[in-house]
Amino acid sequence: MQAAIRHLKLFLLVLFAGSVLTNCSDYYIDDIERGGGYNYEFGFPELRVSTAGYYNIEGTPVIDVSGDIVYAGLIYAENEQGDLQADVSIDINITDQESGDFVARETISDSLVSDNNSVIFSQNVHRFTKLFEVRPGAFDVEIVLTDEKSGKQTTQNNKVTIPDYADRIAAISEIQIFGKNNTLRNTDFVPVTTYDVPGQLDSLKFVVQITNSTNNDITVNSRLKKFRADTSIAWPMKYSGLPPIQYKVPGN
Repeated sequence: MQAAIRHLKLFLLVLFAGSVLTNCSDYYIDDIERGGGYNYEFGFPELRVSTAGYYNIEGTPVIDVSGDIVYAGLIYAENEQGDLQADVSIDINITDQESGDFVARETISDSLVSDNNSVIFSQNVHRFTKLFEVRPGAFDVEIVLTDEKSGKQTTQNNKVTIPDYADRIAAISEIQIFGKNNTLRNTDFVPVTTYDVPGQLDSLKFVVQITNSTNNDITVNSRLKKFRADTSIAWPMKYSGLPPIQYKVPGN
């Protein structure tokens, strides 16, 4: 399984279906948030985000916001120590979908510093995680990444729903995906912010929270579907309406 995952360069589509059975009737939950992808725009900072709403161990509803900032997507300048430095700010805004009121706001300022010039080409990421205590409900989560050197911004928008125990229902939370690179020592599972899973993450963990405030027992049936990456030979460029590439050997 791990060997297969390693070669997938998983553009994962996880279809996670839950069935909640109560007495003679079935309550089928099919519209479960499955995370998201990201649309990279050349010349702008690259931001990948995942959000999830759930109840913590104390029973408090929380929204977990995790994000990756790609080093190569930022503008760097030399600081006083002679290192390359990029400065970013991350604005997180959470609003109630019903009332439109702001539930939480926070701005995170950070600096990414490297003594290696290759950082401007690096696809490694700087990770951030923030946890917000909220009330049950449906929320819009907006994350805005600003490159302070260029002033350019990238925005990601997600939706999060946290059920209310008082509604006497059974519900399933958004699916959180975590990955781990077992070739490195003392590594932990880290959030996977898109379904384009890097190949070096050879272990994946899927986490959901099931809440049940009814008086009935429930049965959860789930399934995982995976789609292999296209490893077939690429078609010639002429099939895309582009002229074929011509190679010229020196001396000929």
